[in-house]
Amino acid sequence: MSDIFNGIAIPNLTGVEEREKSGSVIGPQSIPNSMLTREQSDAFINKMVDLTTILRMARVVKMNRPTKEINKLDIGRIVTEGANTTSRARTRTVDESVIPLTTVKYRSAYDFNQDTFEDNLEGEALRNKVVDMMATQVANDIELAAIQSDSTILTGDAASDENNLLGVNDGWRKDLLDNVPNAQILECGGAAPSEDLYYDMINALPPRYSRMTNDYKWLVPIRTYNKWWKDIAARQTQLGDEMIVNGELPGAFGVGMVKVTQFPEDLTYGTVGTDSSDVWLTPPSNLIYAIQRDIKLEWERVPRTDSWEATVHTRIDFAIENPDLVVMATGLKIDGADYVSGAATNPM
Repeated sequence: MSDIFNGIAIPNLTGVEEREKSGSVIGPQSIPNSMLTREQSDAFINKMVDLTTILRMARVVKMNRPTKEINKLDIGRIVTEGANTTSRARTRTVDESVIPLTTVKYRSAYDFNQDTFEDNLEGEALRNKVVDMMATQVANDIELAAIQSDSTILTGDAASDENNLLGVNDGWRKDLLDNVPNAQILECGGAAPSEDLYYDMINALPPRYSRMTNDYKWLVPIRTYNKWWKDIAARQTQLGDEMIVNGELPGAFGVGMVKVTQFPEDLTYGTVGTDSSDVWLTPPSNLIYAIQRDIKLEWERVPRTDSWEATVHTRIDFAIENPDLVVMATGLKIDGADYVSGAATNPM
């Protein structure tokens, strides 16, 4: 049995006719519709996180209820002074604030034709594979939702699958655009990502966070990652030669670069562009992925269509711990002219 749902009775999806004859067929009273235990929920959450690029780098908050507040502490800038400089110690009050999390319910639904299982030679192994495939697709969907969700997107029966995934919550990008300081958002107007861009972005970090760059990553879409690879490899230097030989991509200005396959490359910029993308400079742990342990896995046999229906319900939320830690570039067009230092504008 798949280790994701260890201990959960997943129905035997093969040999329905034989079980009907023996009286052991799964019926309404025996269908294993299950709410996962805490241990099983944690295993499922860990599995989903491990299957993704960015969720496994984010801060994962496991919740027992639909709402939760997590603390965000800030001790300020300078808290140390010479012991004899003042008549008494100047104290600093720790800034305590909270990040509210409210989960939203998501539904993942699958239909399986009975013939798929009856005619397959893998038997029990196929059932395990099916469950793993379900978890993989749920993980991919949730990662997409984490990045691109925007609650202003139209949802409903007439809306697309993507709209109904992305329109029920606000994801990280929406949160960043709403809350990152304007001076730390570089609008690039259709320019291509370049070394100058990374230079301007890292210089846009507030000085108090610049010393934390060991915790930072460049989070970029596929083609931006590939362009940086090409730019470095083209250099007639030892670095370019070593990269070609070793296949190791150095990050810009000592910050590692992460290729995020779910980053969109069809965003709008200005009034005419519809093929732009972002670059984010942030500690990945600054991205919060909250998931409630109330995870349900349900199966239903549909005799008239000779099929099985499987449904997974999860409750999830996304947040940014500290928007001040982030610098983001928007309006990047991979086929545009290379960005030149100082060319970006900031939102009004």
